[in-house]
Amino acid sequence: MNTQMIKGYEQAEKTNSKEALSDQSIETMSNSWLMRSILHPNSEELRSSAFNLLFTIVKVAPGTYEYFMSALCYCLPKALTGLAPPHIFMKALKTCVNGGLQEKTLNKEKYLKLVEQILRVIDQELEKLLKIQEETSPKSMADLWMGENLQGLVDILGLLASHSFVKEALKRGDMPYMFYCINSFLKIRKLVLIQNKSIKACREALEKIFADLRSENEADKIGFILQCLKILQNSNDRQEQTFLYEELCNIICPVKQKRNYKLLLEKSMSQDMFIRGQMNKSPYSSQQLGEIMRDVRAK
Repeated sequence: MNTQMIKGYEQAEKTNSKEALSDQSIETMSNSWLMRSILHPNSEELRSSAFNLLFTIVKVAPGTYEYFMSALCYCLPKALTGLAPPHIFMKALKTCVNGGLQEKTLNKEKYLKLVEQILRVIDQELEKLLKIQEETSPKSMADLWMGENLQGLVDILGLLASHSFVKEALKRGDMPYMFYCINSFLKIRKLVLIQNKSIKACREALEKIFADLRSENEADKIGFILQCLKILQNSNDRQEQTFLYEELCNIICPVKQKRNYKLLLEKSMSQDMFIRGQMNKSPYSSQQLGEIMRDVRAK
């Protein structure tokens, strides 16, 4: 190992108490040969070997998960714009995030910063895909690799969103997270011409996160409404506007669900002309038959 990496690794081992590491230390690790190897543009074997080494380090010293996670986040823009396919980099970041979240004590502020960074980058990736769609012929097919970067980011976001403190933060209207979640879901709904397995998986994941934003808590509802209105003010897309107005109507004036009653029905011999068939499955559900005898006869 070179001097830079040794210094960074020694500092990571000394911070098992989850104290915040300095920006200088993170920058040192992000420029180490290990990170450069994970991002190497010409050798798949070197990238894989670097990932295996990083995996070994975090397994031996679990307290380094957050340290390497921060260094990888620092390198995220370079990974997405570099020449190397970023799937090994995403795998390394996901490993560090997953390992760090399983620790007993978490630096929540650090993870929330990661959430914001991931959401911003997802938004940027969706913008790129929308521009590609504008230039794509309706008869052409999407490349298989298209959306691979997006899927890696959405997988990490889903992993983070599975934890309660992140889920609660996403629902807060006074934080930027909710705005990016709503905006990203609206953008991926527009990807119609370019579709493949990765993009479909991302849409399902973002739709689930969007659905989780709709809370029963009044403060969360107000935050959701305000963020939707903020997007509507800057939106010129008719389909997007319609979707958001429907969501707002469902929150402000929700459709009341009809109550389900159990109907105990018996048919006498004299009613065969009016009610055909057997009625051996009583009691019946009012949602199945209807609430009045006219509905019963119609069935």
